Amino acid sequence: MEIVVRTPVGRFLVAKQPYYSDAADPESLFEGAWAPPFVGVPVPQRYDIAGTPRILRSRFAEVEEDIRPIELIQQFLYEMGVENPSIEERQPFVEIKSSPRNPHVVKAYKIRRFAVHSDLSTSKSNLADPDGRKGFVFIPLDDLDRYVTRGKADDGKPVWMFLGLPLMTNLATVLSAPAEINRLKSSAIEIGSEYFFHDQYGLVLVLDLSGYGRTVRYVAENMNSLDAGGRELADFFRARLAQWFAELLAAIGARQIQHAGDGFVCALNRADAPALKALGAELRKFQDRIEQISAHLPDEYQLGTRFAVHAGNYRYGRVGSALSAVPGFDGETVVTAVRLEQALAAHAAQSHVRHIAVTSLDEQSEELLFPGDDWVHTAEPVTLESKEFRSMRRIWTRGDARRAVR
Repeated sequence: MEIVVRTPVGRFLVAKQPYYSDAADPESLFEGAWAPPFVGVPVPQRYDIAGTPRILRSRFAEVEEDIRPIELIQQFLYEMGVENPSIEERQPFVEIKSSPRNPHVVKAYKIRRFAVHSDLSTSKSNLADPDGRKGFVFIPLDDLDRYVTRGKADDGKPVWMFLGLPLMTNLATVLSAPAEINRLKSSAIEIGSEYFFHDQYGLVLVLDLSGYGRTVRYVAENMNSLDAGGRELADFFRARLAQWFAELLAAIGARQIQHAGDGFVCALNRADAPALKALGAELRKFQDRIEQISAHLPDEYQLGTRFAVHAGNYRYGRVGSALSAVPGFDGETVVTAVRLEQALAAHAAQSHVRHIAVTSLDEQSEELLFPGDDWVHTAEPVTLESKEFRSMRRIWTRGDARRAVR
């Protein structure tokens, strides 16, 4: 299916990665490739060898007699969220090439091409894929030379690279012909920039592990077990922390997430009492797990957390429009939340606490988020500064009774 979208910055062909490489096969040469959305119909094997063009055409014709391609495409498009499409068949072609997934196998492919167009708003939303959950990428047709690296393999087949992965040869073949590119552009679906992201209101959370890099180095250089060295233990340590991050995010219902190595930025669309209580409970559980690790480390290598919460309007999705390969955040609310977390670093160093937090929420919400006698806050608002940012906020800590009240 050849689906082209037109945005204010250009025209793009919709593609996706249909296959991953075999994780169990370290010798696999296939890393994945970009292809247009497609429906594959296998041609059954026979005892006789399809060794001539005439036999190949005969085999293809036998299979095509029993399928209704338009119905297959309509069903596939319905599952993609493209409604009431117009479908136009274009000139097909045949390829004989190594199988992308099994390079040692040579196969013949008949590529039947169909141009797809739909002007419905719901179709545009599903094609824009703002959260990236459909896996679409958008190949820029107006500036291929800038974004697509073109080359050839030893056997002459085109090897075109986009975002670090090759284009399937059938796609590269089509894009090699200027007339075909013009034909693709002529069927573009107009999609405004607003389809590529969501403007929402909610809580933006920033969590960062303090001392993470220093602790990992210490584990790698100084700790051993009966069956693992320091490097293996450091890898295990990193994997366990990643798992705990994933559990925390899943438990609080976060789906809009941007990871940053030893921390993350995420957003929650709910800010009611049950959501705040759940967030507070999961934060405590995560911190308690960190404490279990720190109990086995010298004082100077113990881990801590910095946690910031800011409420407001934010933007999430492909904030750079079609060329954004992954979703991300944008907006003043996000910047403020990040600056709050950064400003906590200096305060944490002065107060010698491992777990420190700040929010822009009201006192009642903070009491729900930080329950228990081990969470304490400063008696007066504290000045927090980071770059050009400056704010006065109460600081919450766990385990530091100095300069704090409940």
